[in-house]
Amino acid sequence: FPSHDKRNQLLAESSAKAGIAWQAHTARGEYLILEGDYDNALRQYDMALKLAEKDNYLSASLKARIKAIKQEEEAATTKS
Repeated sequence: FPSHDKRNQLLAESSAKAGIAWQAHTARGEYLILEGDYDNALRQYDMALKLAEKDNYLSASLKARIKAIKQEEEAATTKS
């Protein structure tokens, strides 16, 4: 989905410019997932999680997404 790649890149850039660092990291993470780069995607989500540590709801949401990414990665590697 090339349009998704571009949207995630634009979201990451605009979030960074707006000072919403956690969202910039998650957008980069989603872009990396589409590229199949799960390790770096998880790193981006870990950085977002560190930035959101005082927001319990956001932290829980990010933790759930990290868990889902790990499951996606596992499924992708077992298909290979």
